[in-house]
Amino acid sequence: ARAYVREVFGAAEIAAGGDGISDELRARMVQAAVTTHNVASEVVHFCHLWSGTASLRNPSRLGRAVRDMMAATQHLLVDQKMLVDVAPAIVASWAVSST
Repeated sequence: ARAYVREVFGAAEIAAGGDGISDELRARMVQAAVTTHNVASEVVHFCHLWSGTASLRNPSRLGRAVRDMMAATQHLLVDQKMLVDVAPAIVASWAVSST
């Protein structure tokens, strides 16, 4: 996930200095953000499951990470629906590259 974020947002920085960010690149930025949040959520969830009751005690760094990640996954910009919203731009780029 990290490599994809670096690749996509690096390309966006270069594009922003030139002709601007294309619809496909903007869609890939959303895709990278959603995917990164999904992976981070899975990692935190795994740690929570294997920690026993450690994440339930206050104060707890792990408990804080679980709560923060739960809040982050509810943000509108990284909602799973965003993947559906950006799909047309990505699919259109496949049609162009296959011809």
